[in-house]
Amino acid sequence: MNKFPAKFIDMLAKEIVYMMAMKSSVSLEVNGWEQIFAKCVGAEWIR
Repeated sequence: MNKFPAKFIDMLAKEIVYMMAMKSSVSLEVNGWEQIFAKCVGAEWIR
C-alpha cells in the first residue's frame, strides 16, 4: 500500500496517448482521471 506499481508511468502515458489519438477532445476531468488512475494502480473504478 502507498506504493505505485512499477509500470505506473508507462501505463499512464499509454492511456493519455490513447486518449489523444482516439478522441476528438481530450479532457482529464474528474471521471476521466479517476478511471485512468484506477486502471494504472490495478483498482476497480466504480462510478
